[in-house]
Amino acid sequence: MLISAKDFTSLMGLAFRFGVVGLGSVGVYFIALILLRPVIDSTIWLTAAAYIISAVFNFILQNFFTFRASGVHLGKVLKYIGMHGICMTINSGLMYVFVDLAEQNLYLSQIVTTGIVAVVSFLISYSYVYKD
Repeated sequence: MLISAKDFTSLMGLAFRFGVVGLGSVGVYFIALILLRPVIDSTIWLTAAAYIISAVFNFILQNFFTFRASGVHLGKVLKYIGMHGICMTINSGLMYVFVDLAEQNLYLSQIVTTGIVAVVSFLISYSYVYKD
């Protein structure tokens, strides 16, 4: 199946916005980490709180800015959570294969894996999570 030049350009714009929001989410995560550190002593609770704040930011911006979807409902939230479960599973599985089985560098493996997970996340978001 071929895609028209117009559709391809539109899809690339969507992918670009998806990436920008993703990078912004990383920024929000680190800002939350810094701001919450004085009030949350536990590393586990600190990182969990920062992750949740970042995920809410990401969900809202991906919904309204990237995919220009209409509204938010429970079904969409549950799809988003499910997508993250899939992506976390892929991330952990690939890291196990690259680092533990293939004995590759941890950080290089995570960079490659992050790229793969980003593509999977985009495809699931585009075709399932934010489809109105």
